[in-house]
Amino acid sequence: MIIPQCSGLTPAMYVMPKFIVYPAVMFTVSFLSVLAAGGASVMLFGGSLSFDMLCLSALCTALYNAFITVVQFTVGLCTGGPRLAVVSVILAEMIIPSLLSLFGVSKFNPFTLATIAESSAYKAGAASAEDASVFGLAGDAFTGYDTGFLNVSVSIGTAVVISVLLVFLTVFVLSAKQIKNEGSEPML
Repeated sequence: MIIPQCSGLTPAMYVMPKFIVYPAVMFTVSFLSVLAAGGASVMLFGGSLSFDMLCLSALCTALYNAFITVVQFTVGLCTGGPRLAVVSVILAEMIIPSLLSLFGVSKFNPFTLATIAESSAYKAGAASAEDASVFGLAGDAFTGYDTGFLNVSVSIGTAVVISVLLVFLTVFVLSAKQIKNEGSEPML
């Protein structure tokens, strides 16, 4: 933060572009990657594909990756420790969803976006009811995750609201930090 402040940038002017560009890139790349993977699967293996379920899977994957990026930036910039940012990604990707699933809290939170994306991808591959019954995908029996409108919309809304709050928290914390530029190494 010392270099941007010496250049005349405020913490908000330095952080906001990162919070806009990086999650937006993660969202775009993830969304297009899921669509491309679905298209490649159809071309390679034939069959039909439910485009609406594929789009839901792509949307949930993209939002989840953007949300994790915002969480990583917030932890890294607020604590000043890149190691903690990496640990936060590992917790958000593996441990927290597993714990929530273990305790039966698999609805209405941003960590279920990955499981909704997975369930939607399974359903996209089983494009018709006959395909679903053949593969054991009727309803949500195979994956066990709810892809209903209420769960999806609340999970998406929660991820967006928490992401926006984390951006404001990061700007507030960076604005409140005092930079001590004394001695041999500057410290935040």
